[in-house]
Amino acid sequence: MPALPADPRHARRAIEAALARDRGRLLGLLAKWQAKPGADAPREAFLACLQASLAARERRVAALPAPGAVDPALPIAAHADEIVALIRTHQVVVVAGETGSGKTTQLPRLCLRAGRGAAGMIGCTQPRRLAARSVARRVAEELQVPLGARSGSRSASTRRSASRPRSSS
Repeated sequence: MPALPADPRHARRAIEAALARDRGRLLGLLAKWQAKPGADAPREAFLACLQASLAARERRVAALPAPGAVDPALPIAAHADEIVALIRTHQVVVVAGETGSGKTTQLPRLCLRAGRGAAGMIGCTQPRRLAARSVARRVAEELQVPLGARSGSRSASTRRSASRPRSSS
């Protein structure tokens, strides 16, 4: 776990190592700390929240499934290393290919290889509920994890995933 910052000027880099869902709250706590740098309460609140987020990220990293190898029979396999490099260096990557080329089932695996999934979820959108369930089941099979544990689906009326709603504190 990275060292906790002793000064508010060094805190922004530490926030980047936190869970994505906690970053907004941490930035708010940092602003309060920066407004009163000598006060203990804002500093302690920020550090407690940061430490909890960093610990949660470490637990998340330890629980991530091994990405495994891309099926060499799929056309996407020929471009896997290039796609992983693009995912690492760009916030948005658009992948276009023929139906059956492995985009939907293999991209979550490539995202894991690129180091994604530690700070937040890897999402895959589908236009229909049935398609979302099918993709979640297929990705769970590919990653050899139980459906709902590390791979799941969510629609407007149903949820089958391991994530829990956050409290509003």
